[in-house]
Amino acid sequence: MPGFSSYDDLITEITTNDKIFEYNFMAIGATSIAAGNWHSLARTGGVPGAVTDGAAGSGTPGAGGTALTNASGTINLGAQDPDKKALITFGGVATTACNLMLYDRLVHVSGIAGGSTGTKNVNSVALPRYTSGVGVQAWYEFTTAGSATATVSNLLSYTNQGSTGGQVGGSRTGLAAQIINSMVGPMPLAAGDTGIQSVETINIGTASTSGVIQLVLLKPLAIIPLPANTFVEKDLVLQITSLPRVFDGASLCLMYETTATTATNLWGTIRVAWG
Repeated sequence: MPGFSSYDDLITEITTNDKIFEYNFMAIGATSIAAGNWHSLARTGGVPGAVTDGAAGSGTPGAGGTALTNASGTINLGAQDPDKKALITFGGVATTACNLMLYDRLVHVSGIAGGSTGTKNVNSVALPRYTSGVGVQAWYEFTTAGSATATVSNLLSYTNQGSTGGQVGGSRTGLAAQIINSMVGPMPLAAGDTGIQSVETINIGTASTSGVIQLVLLKPLAIIPLPANTFVEKDLVLQITSLPRVFDGASLCLMYETTATTATNLWGTIRVAWG
């Protein structure tokens, strides 16, 4: 069976069979508009480079946006099938205290106007991984800055982890004057739902006078708290036994939540093993 049968097996796969990959990342974050705001590092460059925005939303079901598989500008690894890859460590250091998230970017749909109210077509394409939708979240990523008015919106129609369509999520209010690469999420789901297979439409009840949004469907893998200028690493084998799976085709990206308005520079490393 693929995977690790024991801790000893994991050690053997790493030390004897060289089934380990280490990736060092580097990113330069923006000056935050407010503490507690999330920022995307997927579009800012560094190591890896910047991801290309997705296609626009569509009026045709299942035709909007772009699915990401080993996408350029993301952390991606070669296929190891029939072996299974797992994240074993995630560490980093930042110039400002923050929380850093590593996630698999699955689908993104660009060109959603945040400067006008009403229903916006999304009709996202099928998930390339986590196809059941369990644990998949929807986030807004600002590709054009918003104005001083905070956007209030909700998922007006989405398909949940049980393939039930027409689900309606609760409203979410973003911060006023969202800057480029601000992230708002995760978007609330209907009671009892645990994930998303696709998003058909969103509703903007209160609009800013500007701002363009990219809807991102993603699966979080790990989050670490980073005190300023102090390296922190999470062991996902013994410290917290979770071994998050990294699927073949994964397009791994980063976002961070600030504790101050100061611009933040980050560096870190991930290690992935397979067996």
